[in-house]
Amino acid sequence: MKKVLLIEDDMVLREATADFLQEEGFKVFTAQDGMLGIKSAIKNLPDLILCDIEMPSFNGYEVYSILQENIDTRIIPFIFLTARAENEDIRAAMQKGVDDYITKPFDYDELLQTIKIRIEKRERLTKAASETYKTLFENSLTGVFVITGRRFVYVNKQFSKILGFTLEELNDQNWLSLISQEDKKQLLSKFKSILLGIYKIINAQLKIISKKRKLLVLELSAGITNYKGKPSLIGNVIEIENKPKTDISLWIEEVSKTDLDKFVEILEQNQDDLSPESVERLKKLSNNSNSQSKAKVNIKISKREFEVLDLFCKGLTKHEISDKLFLSVRTVERHRSQLIEKTKTHSTVDLVLFAIKNKLIEIELD
Repeated sequence: MKKVLLIEDDMVLREATADFLQEEGFKVFTAQDGMLGIKSAIKNLPDLILCDIEMPSFNGYEVYSILQENIDTRIIPFIFLTARAENEDIRAAMQKGVDDYITKPFDYDELLQTIKIRIEKRERLTKAASETYKTLFENSLTGVFVITGRRFVYVNKQFSKILGFTLEELNDQNWLSLISQEDKKQLLSKFKSILLGIYKIINAQLKIISKKRKLLVLELSAGITNYKGKPSLIGNVIEIENKPKTDISLWIEEVSKTDLDKFVEILEQNQDDLSPESVERLKKLSNNSNSQSKAKVNIKISKREFEVLDLFCKGLTKHEISDKLFLSVRTVERHRSQLIEKTKTHSTVDLVLFAIKNKLIEIELD
């Protein structure tokens, strides 16, 4: 069942449209303003978003901008619903990169057809990209791998040949267990630099243990992408003495130009944080919002919870907060869970959005 998010402040139109789409077989999520729409999009990851332009909290343009910055929502087809049909408004929407627009009042059959076309187009593009890169990887003269979490989810024939492992054998072990102890710290530091957006691609020489327990000296290039709908690390390895004249950055750059490209938190940090840039964007939009300021929410948090929340709102990850506050990652996670429970949110992203919207950082500490 395909999922559609409808962001519309007109209650009558919102409920009527939702009812129609549900009858047509869609699972529909609704939001009455821009902020709730952003939260719903991040939480539910719909297959398509319908969004009004003129709304309280964040308007449609601001909603689109925020979702374009978020790692999980940037590839979702986005359609504006607008009562304005002026050329400049339409041009402004399309220049921002939205997939389509529909003027109000609209015909429901036209709406349904537009939704189906956009979802089908996205599926075709995703399938074509997957097939293209699979062919490219299989024919590569270098060893190509994809890691999701701590496991290999794809390796090509050359990768298996170099290390001597099949994909099934690699699935049974943490990929870090193959890296020599002296190289692990350096490699994780380099991976952190691409997670933070400092570099798009990292390169490193490292020693990897083959199936025959031989220590191989390899050259690695890697970047962040999305594989089969999940944030992943993609890269290649080549033996130093057998290095072919192949520039891995060329096809990683091509991957980055497709809808598969995402900057995400992986490896040791399985998080759902917003990037520091997205946090700053949210703060700026919140401060510039025309909506009336809300009263401070009646929530009490401890001093330590306040410190943790403040750092999350600055775009730091759990590991960075752990280092800064001299706490274990498990303790940071416990404080995060307590904050989520107190604010009745669902994730770190949801918590940060809630804190910014409600000026949570300014509340009184117990």
